[in-house]
Amino acid sequence: MFVRFVVQALDRDSGRRQGLFQALSDLEYEGVLLPHEQTAYDEIYDWFRANLKKPRSFSRSSKPHAKNVAIGWFKDTATEHISKMHEMAHILAAHGVSTTALNDHGETAYDMAGAQEILRYERAKSANDVLVAIFPNAPGKPAVRDTETSSAIKRIMQAREQLGGTGAR
Repeated sequence: MFVRFVVQALDRDSGRRQGLFQALSDLEYEGVLLPHEQTAYDEIYDWFRANLKKPRSFSRSSKPHAKNVAIGWFKDTATEHISKMHEMAHILAAHGVSTTALNDHGETAYDMAGAQEILRYERAKSANDVLVAIFPNAPGKPAVRDTETSSAIKRIMQAREQLGGTGAR
């Protein structure tokens, strides 16, 4: 399972939702970070430069006219890195920038919770051995509880609680 932290704004180069590093860089460029926020951002940035390995390869999209950009994802087991992302989200939140974490299917925690509730409801009302639930993004596909996704969200929420309940939502 992989996790990506994003804001609502679209990145001008990739056309995808902007990551937290770019969003904070924009605030830094605008000169709106308070001195303690700038210090915290600099420390987090330096920590990532020291603790995030540079990828050995770069996979380009097979789509025609794909842009030559990289988008960063974290393994859900990278709890220290994820904790640092929550610290960045806290700085962004102080400036009214909403953040969220996405899994590698593009779902937020709320999306996954909604799908889990649909699954529970369909299981409760079904007397059949075969269960088919209707999900908004995949009508008619069999309902399967994704425990890997649930476990990933639990780890992210635990990291958030360790920071005092602040950070990405």
